[in-house]
Amino acid sequence: MKAITDGASRGNPGRGGLCVVFRDGVGYVKGVIVQNLRHTTSYMVKCLAIFAATGKAYMMNWLNLTAVSDSQAAVDSFNKNCLSWQLTAKWESLSGKYLLMFIIHGGKPTSVQMIVQ
Repeated sequence: MKAITDGASRGNPGRGGLCVVFRDGVGYVKGVIVQNLRHTTSYMVKCLAIFAATGKAYMMNWLNLTAVSDSQAAVDSFNKNCLSWQLTAKWESLSGKYLLMFIIHGGKPTSVQMIVQ
């Protein structure tokens, strides 16, 4: 399963939102997450989008996951285990439950557009 993640904030910090699109190996859309966030930073919303993707994938029993983000900083935080204190405990309990998981940098996603109002 592939999760294309994105997030944005209006202001830094400011109101924000995240979006995740799940696609199977053929490219069919299998699920979508959209979430508003009251007060966040652009970095945190990118991390929260990846976290939302991994949590939902686990709930759906999609244990082989590739999460794609346009934020190199967020990807590095997950891959180097350098998450903010707000996410560390949750991530440690969730990350070991996957058979195979990759979190990769994929440039700007073109299939997901968000407008934060």
